[in-house]
Amino acid sequence: MNVPSNIDTLIAKYLSGEALPHEAIDLEDWCNQQPENRNYYNEMAKTLSLIDGKKRSVPLVSASYRQLQHRIGIKRTYRAMIAASFIAILSLVIFTMNEKQAGKTIIAGSQPLEHQLMDLTRIKLSPGTRLEIDPNYGKESRKVSLTGEATFDVKHDETNKFIIHAGGGVYLEDLGTQFLVKAKPDSDTLFVIVSEGIVRLFDESGHEIILKAGEKAWYIRSSKQIITDLDTRVVKFNFNNTRLDEVIRLLSQTYDIKVELEPAMIGECKLTTQFFDEEIATIMTVICETLDFSYEYHNNKYIIKGKPCQ
Repeated sequence: MNVPSNIDTLIAKYLSGEALPHEAIDLEDWCNQQPENRNYYNEMAKTLSLIDGKKRSVPLVSASYRQLQHRIGIKRTYRAMIAASFIAILSLVIFTMNEKQAGKTIIAGSQPLEHQLMDLTRIKLSPGTRLEIDPNYGKESRKVSLTGEATFDVKHDETNKFIIHAGGGVYLEDLGTQFLVKAKPDSDTLFVIVSEGIVRLFDESGHEIILKAGEKAWYIRSSKQIITDLDTRVVKFNFNNTRLDEVIRLLSQTYDIKVELEPAMIGECKLTTQFFDEEIATIMTVICETLDFSYEYHNNKYIIKGKPCQ
């Protein structure tokens, strides 16, 4: 859910009774745009009601006008103090609800899963992806651990950095962004592509790179190397009745990997398929599923096993 930056302040002003008519109209219009907006307002109102015991509902423009007329004689400074107090309370509520999420683990099942943290950071997890939220999230920093593939739309905060631990001493730091991360546990390669803003990709060995919108990079875990030359990794294969041993030769050269066929005779089997900008683990899986083979990865080498084709 994408919540505009001014909405929390607008909600606080309305709930404190200090929203001007045009602000009440703006809030009402926003609440009516989609059910998610109304639910967000209701959740904030419900949470604040637990503090002061007052019941609240979605704002009505006419009620806002009457409320303003009733308070027309109150000094502006006093109104500002009340509004500021509610803004502070709202911030405390968001922080408190955020604390409840800290330390949790979120796992996507067979379907993609969308999750929004209370700092308004939105995360879309691909199937099978695991996201761990640091127990101290939202206090001194905002740290999460990712295993799998996820898209992040981060609510940027200069004073509280958002950092992703992608395993193996590799990290990404938000600098005001929307980006995709592929950090699969069975892959030697971590992939990052930035849609908006800036991301810093770095590791514990001191390697780092700043990526801007439209840029992408690969981090090779085994060699602790960052690759940004698109020609080295964005490749397309179009195999048409191609022998498996020829397919393996091309993959070995392109991805700098070792592949063994057991028995060697299965290299005569032929394959028709296409790959575009895929990780080697994905390619191996598709090849084996297509030919009804299996593969293992031991000692930095892929071993494909199967029965000779007839």
